[in-house]
Amino acid sequence: MSATSDGQVRGGLTGGLIMGGLLLGAVLAASLPLIAAVLVVDALPGVGELRTDGGLARLVNLVWAYPGLFVAGMVASGVGKGLKGRGRSRVTVLAVETTIMVASLTAIMFVVFFVDLAGALLATAIALVLYWPFVRFLERGVRKDEEEQAREVVDASVS
Repeated sequence: MSATSDGQVRGGLTGGLIMGGLLLGAVLAASLPLIAAVLVVDALPGVGELRTDGGLARLVNLVWAYPGLFVAGMVASGVGKGLKGRGRSRVTVLAVETTIMVASLTAIMFVVFFVDLAGALLATAIALVLYWPFVRFLERGVRKDEEEQAREVVDASVS
């Protein structure tokens, strides 16, 4: 970045490349549980037969699979909020959201990677178990941020 004569900062090509690299790196890092699930199920004899067309380049599909899973999560969250607004029980909302996520991830796994539905279902289960600590970690950070914002609002109202 460099400053112009009037003091404004303008971005350069380097900044854009760095931001693009960070975004791609975040998507790749978030795809690691999916990659691990595919590789684990592939190693199981008789269950995880992978599609062979495309070779290792097929793993590149995980780059779009994670954003696809994110979109499915947004849909599941929206449906869950709609059900909560209609007075449905928490168990019902959780069951519907989980069903949407499992169906979405299974569809991605089955269409892209596995010949048999059993392999896709097992890979889905493994991926969801691997994502669990990651999600818990992110939720903990969100709670801390919400608590800090609430304290700031209280402090501002007191002053």
